[in-house]
Amino acid sequence: MIISCSRDNDNTNPTTPQTPAISQTVILPTKLTYSQTGKADEVITFSYNGNKLVKLTQNNKDVIYTYTGDLITSINNPDGSSHIFNYDSNGNLISEKEESYNGTVKVLEENTTYTINGSTVTAQKISKDYDYRDGTLSSITTSTITYTLDTQKRPIKSVEVSETKDTTGNITFQENKTTTIQYANHHSPLKNIVGFDKLNYSDFTDRDDEAFTNTISYMKEESKVTQYHGGSNVVTNNVYETKHEYTINSNNYPIKEQEYYRSNSSGTYAKDRGQTIIEYNK
Repeated sequence: MIISCSRDNDNTNPTTPQTPAISQTVILPTKLTYSQTGKADEVITFSYNGNKLVKLTQNNKDVIYTYTGDLITSINNPDGSSHIFNYDSNGNLISEKEESYNGTVKVLEENTTYTINGSTVTAQKISKDYDYRDGTLSSITTSTITYTLDTQKRPIKSVEVSETKDTTGNITFQENKTTTIQYANHHSPLKNIVGFDKLNYSDFTDRDDEAFTNTISYMKEESKVTQYHGGSNVVTNNVYETKHEYTINSNNYPIKEQEYYRSNSSGTYAKDRGQTIIEYNK
């Protein structure tokens, strides 16, 4: 579970210390620990320049965030993946690009554009998968995602229609998925980090740890999947539900998060084996 950080490129004051400093005026997360029984803790530390995130560090590897003004414009991960974000004149996210590499071989390229209409955002995404050995194109997935946003521009519902084709143009996979989301009433740990409020509906945030970034209390995904094999197809209907419980500090920020998964067979919720602990600068 890694969230990317940004390097502040706008600071030209020669008296500013070279070592990024945590702001002492606002509440910011400094450490995240994911604990799971029988496994070593996964620890992520946050480094800042003022209220801008400079990097996240896990296992001595840094995820670097870059800003233009107060907008996060790129995220670079040591695993070979990167994100680039573009905004309109009002600071609304209008496009993003992701690339992933296995060494020098490109294995993934995704381009997403967003059209904003009030509380509705429509995303058009083209994802290209490449063979990890030689970089040859293996499949292309096109997706249309419609987000309904709340007053904080967080998705409360999304409807995604996607289709995957192989290099000869044959359809291999189709999915129609509807996701509904509810949020907890407390603050997000990322509330005071500059730029994160602009990424609420981004593809990057959607695939990151949403419960941490947006303090989700409940999420339900319902999907119809069709897989094509040699002229035949297999259709499956899937339901995935989670809920999240939080321990809150006196400043109304979460310091512990526990996730529960709903069993489709029994209808009851089972606790995930791990839990997340969040520490702050104050």
